[in-house]
Amino acid sequence: HLDLWGNFLGDEGVVALTESPYLTNLETLKLWKNEVSEPGVRLMAASDHFKHLETLLLNDNLITPDAMTHLVGTQAFPALTTLSLYRNQIGDDGAQLLAQAKHLTSLKNLYLGQNNISDAGAVPIIQSSNFPNLEMLDLIQNHLGEKTIRAVFKAKRERQIEITVR
Repeated sequence: HLDLWGNFLGDEGVVALTESPYLTNLETLKLWKNEVSEPGVRLMAASDHFKHLETLLLNDNLITPDAMTHLVGTQAFPALTTLSLYRNQIGDDGAQLLAQAKHLTSLKNLYLGQNNISDAGAVPIIQSSNFPNLEMLDLIQNHLGEKTIRAVFKAKRERQIEITVR
């Protein structure tokens, strides 16, 4: 377990994490408020240090759709069950990329609140078959409309999942 909340490490700090020989068995990594952006996510996605990582918290960073391309296109996180991207800059483009992720099948909890996501990004995630183990999807404080609400009701009827859309 490594909690680096609020240290403003930036992408330079991620370099140190990906190069450290002491983190290869890390199960939880909390990088809230560290100004991690596309270069940092790219480094994490290319690293073989995170094979055992179950929880990755990247809240309050600078994660954009460009960063999401690396996160969803990698096999670096095969054990990941919890991914939190609360308060980033993912938007609909990043959410749509996430919905297409083929290598995050272990995810049980996905937190995407305050990411400027609308129906165009939320509905594909809710309908995605790429998250067969998903139990919790948090989309609070986004710009969600009727299409998302309909998709939520349908998903809840078809499988056991908790979806928060306040």
